[in-house]
Amino acid sequence: MFDLDQETYIYLIIIAVGLLAFSMGAKQRKKRRSQNLDFRRRYQARKKEEEKEKETK
Repeated sequence: MFDLDQETYIYLIIIAVGLLAFSMGAKQRKKRRSQNLDFRRRYQARKKEEEKEKETK
């Protein structure tokens, strides 16, 4: 393979693990954000329904 010393290999492994953790965290944030948006959408739809019911009464 490449002729690198042990310290360089350790740095490369640390960088690889950091990138892996960062990408997994980004996936979690994206998932959580979509859940929040879904909840907000349902909440606003419920509010609109309540407004319509008040207007019809």
